[in-house]
Amino acid sequence: MEYRVLGPIEALDDGRRLALGGPKQRLLLGVLLLRANRVVAGGELVEALWDDAPPATAGAAVQVYVSRLRKTLPEGGLETRPQGYVVHVAPGELDAERFELLVRQGAPGEALALWRGEPLEGRELGGWARAEAHRLAELATGAVEQRIAAELDLGRHAELVGELEALVAAHPLRERLRELLMLALYRAGRQAEALEQFRAARATFYDELGLEPGAALQELHRAILRHDRAIELPRAAPESLHAAILFAILTPSHPGEAARVRDLLDEAVELAKAELDQAGAHVDRGLAGALMARLDGDADRAVAAARAVMRRLEPTGVRARIGIETGEVLVGAGGVTGEAVATASRLAGAAKPGEILVGPEARADAATAP
Repeated sequence: MEYRVLGPIEALDDGRRLALGGPKQRLLLGVLLLRANRVVAGGELVEALWDDAPPATAGAAVQVYVSRLRKTLPEGGLETRPQGYVVHVAPGELDAERFELLVRQGAPGEALALWRGEPLEGRELGGWARAEAHRLAELATGAVEQRIAAELDLGRHAELVGELEALVAAHPLRERLRELLMLALYRAGRQAEALEQFRAARATFYDELGLEPGAALQELHRAILRHDRAIELPRAAPESLHAAILFAILTPSHPGEAARVRDLLDEAVELAKAELDQAGAHVDRGLAGALMARLDGDADRAVAAARAVMRRLEPTGVRARIGIETGEVLVGAGGVTGEAVATASRLAGAAKPGEILVGPEARADAATAP
């Protein structure tokens, strides 16, 4: 099954779109999906669907909608419980869940590609459902900011100005978007317009909130006035190159060893790093239990290093979940970034302990694969 709430509410069974009925019935399913695998009381559904003005027949209508949806969805997909109703969704079946995972993994472009419009068709909601739809929309705007910030680091300031102007018009009180627009204008040689954006932001914030712009926006304004080199596009130009990326997530082999996980992971990472150093890899140690290695231009070496890591980790009681991909990456002060890194990270997250997943580009480049 596949469920979609980031736009028109849809349910697909093996690619076949299910008939979900009229607007209120579809919306009821969407609301239940916002709390997938959790019981939602009938009263909460009434509040979500009709807000402060439910008809006298609202409770009965909910029961009818649930009965019809239960016949449409796969058996056991929608259950009635003494406390309310619950939609059962397996991991990866709900687009909102996949969206949040991609955002956490640092792949805002792919996360935003899941959006097909306003959450739950942009329909008016009440109570907690309105707050949840707003939270998803806020996450989407944050993902847009992440994507644009990454593209600015790639030197795409001139082409981003128009998009940022539209976003600022839609979200006039969002300071991060103002910062990004000012930075894009400044890097495009439009200093006067960047300063005008600050003046416009200051007037808007004062009129709407009675507040001055935040510290970050004010500091950027001062940096623009003094032509601070810190806000220029880095001259130590992040270097674009074709590389093989190996991203490993190390996990304990026995679930009950929570107290020993940190020590085991530290030991395993050191062993893995030694193997990767021997393969000529550049290794970045990030969060505990994760490492990323860059092997310039050689998917075969990445596969060989991954296998060596697995062999060395075996005696420690810790197994790695490894993803490998090749592609254009960016090497700069912030580390190694790019779609290849994001893909390798997602593959590692999807792998089982002790499994190596190879992406399509790496598989095409490598003569051998696991």
